[in-house]
Amino acid sequence: MPRAKIYRSISLICLAVLSLSACGTPSTTTPPPQTSPPTENRCGDGVCDGPENTQNCPQDCPATVDTPPTSEVCQLPNPQHAVISEDLEVFRDILTDGSFESGEQGIAISSHSTLPLTLAEVSRSQDAARSGSWGYELHAGPSQGALFSVQAYVDKGETIRFSFWARSLNGVVSVQPVVLWDPDEPMAGTPPRQNAVEVGSDWTRISLVTDTKSSLSGTILWGLEVGPNADLYIDDASVEIPFWAMAPSGTDTRIVGGIPVPLEPTAPVHFTFVIHIEDPNTLQTAEDYFQKQTAIMRELARIMHTHGGFLTIQPEQDWAQGAEAGFHPGLLAELARDYGVVYSTHTHGPNCIDPQGVPRSASDCNSNPDWDSNTDVDDEVEYVRNLRDVLSDASGTSVTDHNGNFDFPHADRFSEIPMLTWSVYKNFNYQRTYDLLINNPWRPGLGNANEDVENFLTHHPDTPIVYIPGWGQAITSHPDRLLERLQPMLSQFIHYADPDRVNTFYAITHVGHYYSRTGDPNYLVYDPNSGEVIHSAEFEQHLQYWDDLLTALVDPLVEQGYLEWTSLPEMGELYLAWEAACAAQAPGP
Repeated sequence: MPRAKIYRSISLICLAVLSLSACGTPSTTTPPPQTSPPTENRCGDGVCDGPENTQNCPQDCPATVDTPPTSEVCQLPNPQHAVISEDLEVFRDILTDGSFESGEQGIAISSHSTLPLTLAEVSRSQDAARSGSWGYELHAGPSQGALFSVQAYVDKGETIRFSFWARSLNGVVSVQPVVLWDPDEPMAGTPPRQNAVEVGSDWTRISLVTDTKSSLSGTILWGLEVGPNADLYIDDASVEIPFWAMAPSGTDTRIVGGIPVPLEPTAPVHFTFVIHIEDPNTLQTAEDYFQKQTAIMRELARIMHTHGGFLTIQPEQDWAQGAEAGFHPGLLAELARDYGVVYSTHTHGPNCIDPQGVPRSASDCNSNPDWDSNTDVDDEVEYVRNLRDVLSDASGTSVTDHNGNFDFPHADRFSEIPMLTWSVYKNFNYQRTYDLLINNPWRPGLGNANEDVENFLTHHPDTPIVYIPGWGQAITSHPDRLLERLQPMLSQFIHYADPDRVNTFYAITHVGHYYSRTGDPNYLVYDPNSGEVIHSAEFEQHLQYWDDLLTALVDPLVEQGYLEWTSLPEMGELYLAWEAACAAQAPGP
């Protein structure tokens, strides 16, 4: 398959639904390092001198390891420290008013979803309180019914525990627990219904445990559905989601950034924040769509830059092509120059091959159903290579990290592009990363990592690409939970930092996480006359959560040496240096 750089006209631009992944950047305010050609600054002459360093001329100035690792450590670069779901997860109720003390906000009352019944009488009542002063009472006559629900904001890829308390005022009543994943389409994505629960005169806890669906919008309804001839009190709703537990604290720890850490850093944890940008399923050509997505990334990059860090952007192809094709030529280079943005490739394709033999994305293929949907191994490598070329050419930076294609059984071939590192593992079928705390890079096993994650997690010294571990699924789609999510997670990664290995971490966000929770159409508004994107107060508040996170948590940990802003390729270089130190310790033939 011939190599091809894909630059399409504006009429074919498919602007990506940006998804945010968190990756960090160096703690300086300079642009991301670029490899100088041999004719510039003498890079490539085999001597590390003058302005050359590990970042701008790795071929002359390779990274080094201060203390050679032991043979035992070298044989196992990525020990598994904990099973997250068993050892680290704790469930917390995210409803702010599950006992209905503050009013009716977040309550949805609708008709019975399957029976042609008129709406039952439902009202907030002090008589219906199980705890506190308020609850809800429901009265359904012979031809009446209702679905009583509470609204909650949850994330994809999680197990969620739901519950209500209820009691009947008139005999035994059958109550149906139900979750509506999409409140705008009440019957879309409804999970398998739990068996109906019989409720008598005593307060009865009604519960349901289920996993979120992969296409979750973020807002769900948890409810009880009641049919005819029922008189019911309802109170104390809860929606519990998993958080990580904080690392242990004691006399050998102190508090930095609000979390317990060792008295002195055991070893720095190299970290970054990554944002994902997805190609949409259908072609997007509107400039306001592109500009609003870009505004989200620009503002996040600016905030991280002001804190001495950087944002890693892992886009699919359409966003970069849209910029270069006319919406904002030079945008990627501008973000790299002004805010130190670092780029990685991020792909799910290819989804088809066009008539010229070029592998293309989902949006292109859906718009051209006659294109060939049969792709092979060469097409997949070519697709990633084309995206690397687009990002590298547009940004003027080196792109050597790849995310995606974890079902691709020949990941060794990414090294032909060449890619140094692979990052952000997530099984797209479940929207989950692996259930283990691993904080040290390794060379993964080949094969479909979604089907055989154990092989993927096992170090294979001959694999020519390095996997960089962190947290592979989105940290949260709700900015107000950033600090609560990241505090315990970072505490655990710092707790397990190993002075004999390279330690890494990242957190992921998506452009699609930034939207109005109240349905405000002016959350972000593009003004074509000025070319500016106007921010709402709600969007500014979402940005402020990031600034608060960096101020309260990240900055103190960086200042005290527990964290170090590091790009994904730099993490890969550190691992290569660690491997070289291992090789130097190996006995001769």
